[in-house]
Amino acid sequence: MQKKCLNECKNYNRRITICRGYINKHYDELIADYHFLGGIKDQTQHILLGPYECYKAYDSVFLFQKNI
Repeated sequence: MQKKCLNECKNYNRRITICRGYINKHYDELIADYHFLGGIKDQTQHILLGPYECYKAYDSVFLFQKNI
C-alpha cells in the first residue's frame, strides 16, 4: 500500500513533537535530574547538537541523567 502523502505526512515528526511538548511543559522539574540537548538536521542530514531551548523546533532531543 502506497502512502498518499504529497509534501509532508501528517504523522511526520509526531513523536518528537509529543516529546518536546512534554519536556517544555515540565522543563523546570526535569532539568534538576537531566541534561537536555536539541538536535537539528543540516542540509547534509547531519545532526547539529546544542543546548535545549524550550519551544524551539528540533528534529531530535537527547537527554542524559545527571549524576546525583
